[in-house]
Amino acid sequence: MNNTTNHKSNRPKAYSYLRFSTPEQAQGDSFRRQTESATAYAAAHGLDLDDSLKFHDLGVSAFRGANAVDGALGQFIAAVDDGRVPAGSYLLVENLDRLSRDKIMTALNRFSALLEKGVIVVTLTDQKVYTADSLNNLPDLMLSLLVMSRAHEESALKGQRIKAAWANKKAKAANGKHVLTARAPAWLRVVGSNGDKRFELRPERAEIVKRIFAMALAGHGKSYIARRLNEERIEPFGDGPSEARKANGWHASYIQKILRNEAVISRFQPMKVSYDGGKKQRVPDGPPLDDYFPRVISDSDFYRVKRAPAGISPKRPGSLPRNVLSGVCFCGRCGGPMHYVNKGPSTKGGQYLACDNSRRLRKCDAPSVRFEPVLNFVLNNLPEYLRAHVDSIPSASETETKIDAIDGEIAKCEESIARLLDTLERVPSESAEKRLGEHERRLHALKTERVDIEEQAKCGPGDAWQEFVTWYHQPVEPDQIGEVIGAEITRISAEIKRLVSRIVIEKGQPIVVEPRAA
Repeated sequence: MNNTTNHKSNRPKAYSYLRFSTPEQAQGDSFRRQTESATAYAAAHGLDLDDSLKFHDLGVSAFRGANAVDGALGQFIAAVDDGRVPAGSYLLVENLDRLSRDKIMTALNRFSALLEKGVIVVTLTDQKVYTADSLNNLPDLMLSLLVMSRAHEESALKGQRIKAAWANKKAKAANGKHVLTARAPAWLRVVGSNGDKRFELRPERAEIVKRIFAMALAGHGKSYIARRLNEERIEPFGDGPSEARKANGWHASYIQKILRNEAVISRFQPMKVSYDGGKKQRVPDGPPLDDYFPRVISDSDFYRVKRAPAGISPKRPGSLPRNVLSGVCFCGRCGGPMHYVNKGPSTKGGQYLACDNSRRLRKCDAPSVRFEPVLNFVLNNLPEYLRAHVDSIPSASETETKIDAIDGEIAKCEESIARLLDTLERVPSESAEKRLGEHERRLHALKTERVDIEEQAKCGPGDAWQEFVTWYHQPVEPDQIGEVIGAEITRISAEIKRLVSRIVIEKGQPIVVEPRAA
């Protein structure tokens, strides 16, 4: 037995490298065929087929060298470099195109590097053996170059056909005539078949999305929204059993994804796979497509939520809200932040705003200021105070000037894109493709900026002040503050943060409110 083991250990090592670029190939005959061929070759040539190191790239393409960077081929090369695969070992592959479909010189350099490190490469289809000497053998070298060239051209042609088909689908989708993929946001479904596929709202889920945005517009944060939906036993989105989804519950991170998903305003961003140094990554494929999905939320509501500060948890009605001025109050003596402090119900107690540098760091001697009068001042005087400080707010004419400038940039960008498309039709160029992608991303950014400016103008400071006055057109007495704003604390807090940059407070001095620049 030991003699058999020793005899086997002295035989040259062989390693089988299997690769196929799609999961369907893994489920079909490709895996079995490549495995059986490697086993048969090792047995026929007295090789020890080593299974301790497995090098299988299942569903990894060799085009652009993804398998040599992220896949098992890269692991094999590393094993050769660190000595786990000894010199003189055999690498068994079905064809050379299994190793690489990359550009010819890149593929040849990788192939020759393996041979020069003492690895013997065998192509099982034709039983061809390649060694370091093959690099100096013109017929062997030419054969390997021809195989690599053919492999790269086939993959490139396949990629161009797929790209052209995808571009055609995108063009139809941009005209509202085609569904690009069967994947849809959770509040939509794909209906129809073949060329008649279209998106359809799932009404009950669309209503949940609307409610999520309504809560966000009221100033509630993602954690509060998730908790509220879970408390009401509303089913989370998904395709599993209802009770299982309820048990898993809503998560703040998923609420955030919905609030940031442009699909709710009918926009879709096509993506493509790009390779950077052989590493695969998803990048935008041209500008977004508008009017692609059925609309659920208006543009104005989507961008208001996108710009809004994080919501805060509501307090019970009747209690004095401590957070309604959080993050905007600053000490008039040292400039440090002021925080809410509740000293309890005793005669010397009460609710105050205290300078953090004074209370915690002892670097300021400013005394605390009672909270109720400050809040009452803000509620009663903020709208009028802000009207008197409109110098920092862009006028309608300034907004129009901004939009005109952006429209000019958009026109230039569209002209550049048209010229590049014309160039690419006549002479394919990687640099032109790169510039085209840059211009398309720039165009998208400009259009988004234009929408932001328009939405700010629609719900600008004037409208916000009027809303504020409408809510609280009657003066608020100090002893009524808690009752009046208890139910609306999140909305008021969000409105104050949107309108105000700083409230500067010092005992015995006038309160100074600095409006936020638009």
